[in-house]
Amino acid sequence: MDVLESSVRVPAKRFEELVVWQKAHAFVLEVYRISEQFPKFEILD
Repeated sequence: MDVLESSVRVPAKRFEELVVWQKAHAFVLEVYRISEQFPKFEILD
């Protein structure tokens, strides 16, 4: 297999298929998980 053939990707049909979206989503979920532990008095009304 040629080097160029192995790097060709099928275009994403949905934004969830984009690697950048998947990594950003995982990051956001981790931030939410960590920030749940913050003191509740720091929440702005």
